[in-house]
Amino acid sequence: MVIEPEKSNNRAKKMSYLREKHIEQRDYQLKIAKECVSKNSLVVLPTGLGKTIIGVYVTAGTLENFPPKSKIVVLAPTRPLINQHYDSFKNLMTIPEEKFVVLTGKIVPEKRVELFHENQIIFYTPQTLRNDLVNRKYNLESVCLIIFDEAH
Repeated sequence: MVIEPEKSNNRAKKMSYLREKHIEQRDYQLKIAKECVSKNSLVVLPTGLGKTIIGVYVTAGTLENFPPKSKIVVLAPTRPLINQHYDSFKNLMTIPEEKFVVLTGKIVPEKRVELFHENQIIFYTPQTLRNDLVNRKYNLESVCLIIFDEAH
């Protein structure tokens, strides 16, 4: 598996989707991410222990195992939190910046459809994604991973 630690120094194998020099690797994050890549998971950690980094690891590991045009959806309850995730993922991953997009209700539905099809890593508020799905603007067939932040 892509996120499997190397035996020599217990660090992650090189993943082509990560800017590894920008990430301070912590063994517990790698261990959690490895579990999350192989099954549906709920990660509960106190603030500041790196849930976002785990999400980046899981995203990288998932993309290593799915077709190149597969999409990742990241959901968070507020626009500031969505923008924070967008910045973190964009800065920690090697995917071109133009493949990341934030979709909120401030963008008209027709433009969201266009942006959904053009991008690979898509950040939403849950309400925006729900509205687009209920109104059949697009489907999630091409989505290989959904990350929920604040899943309560």
